[in-house]
Order: sequence, then structure tokens, then C-alpha cells
Amino acid sequence: MRENYHDRRGWNRREALKRQREVYRAKREAELVKQRFLSTISHDMRTPLNAILGMTRMAAANLEDPDRVRQCLDKMECSEELLAGLVNNILELSRMEKGNLTLKYENASIKKFMNSLDDMMRPEAAAMNQEMTVSCKDLHHDIAEFDPLRLNQVMTNLISNAIKFTPRGGKIQVEVTEEAISRADRARFRFVVSDTGIGMSEECIKKLFCAFERECDGRLEACGSVGIGMAMVEKLVKLMDGRIEVQSVPGKGTSVTVILEFRVTEVEKQDLKLNFCGKHFLLIEDNELNLEIAREFLLEMGAEVDTARNGAEGVACFLKSAEFYYDLILTDIHMPVMDGYEAARTIRSLKTRGRKDAAAVPVIAMTSDGYDEDIAASKRAGMTGHLVKPLNFTVMQQEIGTVLSKKVRISI
Repeated sequence: MRENYHDRRGWNRREALKRQREVYRAKREAELVKQRFLSTISHDMRTPLNAILGMTRMAAANLEDPDRVRQCLDKMECSEELLAGLVNNILELSRMEKGNLTLKYENASIKKFMNSLDDMMRPEAAAMNQEMTVSCKDLHHDIAEFDPLRLNQVMTNLISNAIKFTPRGGKIQVEVTEEAISRADRARFRFVVSDTGIGMSEECIKKLFCAFERECDGRLEACGSVGIGMAMVEKLVKLMDGRIEVQSVPGKGTSVTVILEFRVTEVEKQDLKLNFCGKHFLLIEDNELNLEIAREFLLEMGAEVDTARNGAEGVACFLKSAEFYYDLILTDIHMPVMDGYEAARTIRSLKTRGRKDAAAVPVIAMTSDGYDEDIAASKRAGMTGHLVKPLNFTVMQQEIGTVLSKKVRISI
């Protein structure tokens, strides 16, 4: 009995030590993952931040040259959109793992998208004394229906990795071509990023889309991990019903091809400008800076704009107006006194008090909350549309045009 007691005691001690070692290894691995995550995110966010800071200084140094200032502002806008997308990446990472990420399609120009990509990534390549060319070849369609933010995330990750793993003085080539397909309402595009970098082995290509994996070759230690970016690229390409192909030769370079099909139309709507002259909009926003930005957007579209600083003021403004005076209401969600949801519900309820326009007036949410459940909450409150901050002028035009439907006048 005594011998069995000691055996059991020894076995329990060994099991306890084994569990302790497993817990320690798990904590250590979690810490390493955290460090790699922060390192990767830091790199990905510094690229647009550097561009914004550089273009700000350049604009300030050329105030006497309006054209040069405008060029700087355009490039800053591209960088700001990318930075906003990267912030969304961090927030949406767990959603991607769960398969809950959705796409926001809009009609956009492929050529304009590629030009913006060129403006964004060229400074990073120039800093490495690399020659980068961006081109569009054999495009039969320019305007297509796609999610510019998600496609931008895919391409900037691919280009950034090409720059990172290509020696100084190397070459980066970014190209989009269109393949012929049988369907008249769809087009197939091939986005290719090629470099003259150090290349990868077959074994490393297999691990390329695993988050935080490093290339097997020790020469990459100084460059850091491929990171979460490539894992996201694969998930985003699959989400867009596309496919990704990788060809690489150690010591010679790598070529990554993304193949996507987009819906296209005969009329290229990007050349048309939505005109809201004669329309009356009510803008509800508590943040003064956001109010100024949104108001300027709406005024540029030709609309007349009344403003309110919270939901209660917005409801009061609506009540004071004549029936069917307002063609559209845009409201923030998180506000003091009365939030946007309650404001929308209150306006809709005014139908029971005799306001015939209360149920018909379109109401669009403007908020930094852009998840599916946020959009669903807006619909439950009686809203007609949903815009996510930071506001995109083109997307804002399209959303307003959609909710106003055929009442909108379109002019060239």
C-alpha cells in the first residue's frame, strides 16, 4: 500500500509539472504571437502615416502653387483611406476568422483605382531605390462593381511585401489585364504583382498565407514576418470569389496573381455627376468637425442643408418644417440628449400624429459603426441607408442617389 501511495504521488507530481510546462509554453507562444501582431500592424500603419506627414509638409512648402497643393491633398486622401482600412482590419480580424466579413460593392473605375495605388505605394518603393511600374493593359471595361477598400487591402499588402523582400535597386511591376469571358455583364481581371526579389522555396510558399509565418531563408530575418497581411489577402480574395496564384524562384523573384470577376454595365456611371440641386437635406451631427465635413460634401452636391446638433434638435427641426419639405435626413448615431436610432424612430412615429411625410422621408445613418449588426439596428430603427465614417464622397453620392431613387437628376 505504501509503495502504491508513493507511485501515485510521483505520477501526480509528474503530471502537474507536465501541465505547468504546457501552460508556460502556451503563454509564451501567445506572447510571441502578440509581439508579431504588433510589429506587423506597426509596419502596415506607418506606410500611410508617412505618406500623410510627407504630403502635409510638401503642401505647406508649396502654398503658392495651388496645383501642387491639390496633388498633395489627393495623395493624402488616398493614404487616409488606406489608414482607415487598416484600422478596420484590426477590428475585423476576428470576424474574418469566423467568416462574418461582408463586402460593400460600388461602381468604381479600375484605372482610377490603379492610379491611386501607384500614388500610395510609389514613395515606399522610391525609399528603397526600386523601380516600380503600374499599368493597365487590354481593359475593355473600366467601370466595374467591386469593393475598392477590400481590393486596396489586397493589392497594398502584395505590393508592400514585394518591396520589403526585394533588394535596393530592384524592380516591382504591378499590372492589371482583362480576360475575355462569355458573359456580357461580367469581366475577369488579372491583378499581378511581380518583383525581382529573393524569392521563396516551394515549402515556404505553402506557409505564405499563414499569419505571422516567416520565410525559411535566414535572409528574411531582418525584414520581419510576412505577417497578418498575406493571411488577410487570401481570405479577402476568397470572399470576392476569386483565386490567388503564386510563382517564385529563390534568388530571382516572385509573382503573385489575383484573379477576380466583377459585374460591369454598358453605361460607365463614373463619368456622371449626381446633382441634388433643389433638394433639401437635414443633417444631424453633434461633432462640429464631422458636421462641417458632411455639410460641405452635401453643399458640393448642390443640396440645401439644415443642421441640428442632436436627435432631439433634429426631430424639432423636422416638426417645424412644412410637410415633404425635406427630401432626405442624415443622422449620426451616438449623440447626447437623443441618439440617431431614437431620432429615426420618433420621426417615423409622427405619422400617427398626422405628418404624412414622416414614414416616407429617407433617413440615412452616418456612423463609425459599420458591422452587420449595426446596419441591422439602423434598419430596425426605420432608417433607409447606412454610411460608415470616415465619409467617402463618392460612396456618399451613390448612397444618397440610391435612396432618392428616380427623383435624382443626373447630369454630365
